[in-house]
Amino acid sequence: MEEKGFILILVLSILTSFMLIGFFMLDHFLIQHKINHNLYLELKTYYLAQSGIEYSTLRLKKKPTWRTESWITDLGEAGKFRVIVRDIPGMIHVQSYGIYEDYEYVSNAYLTQVAPVHRIK
Repeated sequence: MEEKGFILILVLSILTSFMLIGFFMLDHFLIQHKINHNLYLELKTYYLAQSGIEYSTLRLKKKPTWRTESWITDLGEAGKFRVIVRDIPGMIHVQSYGIYEDYEYVSNAYLTQVAPVHRIK
């Protein structure tokens, strides 16, 4: 009779251990999923902001007098970017915001004022 009680305790201990390992693994995978999703959103908004800078650079090469306080381009499900172009002494400052869902990334670029317009930094 004593062996049956020992086996029951052993089986319950093993099942509890498996359940705890399963919960820890599930928690680990959920945390990894959140980290990967945040990294995805950060990269997506970064590249949206860079596309805003490239768009502004191209537009300034075609028309060096173009300036805007807020130019928003909606790319549908891919997100959108908002661009602000203004003059500062000796340069053109381009500030671009990559926007996707509730996330936003800001990127800055400085361009020459004289033609041909090109990026300084």
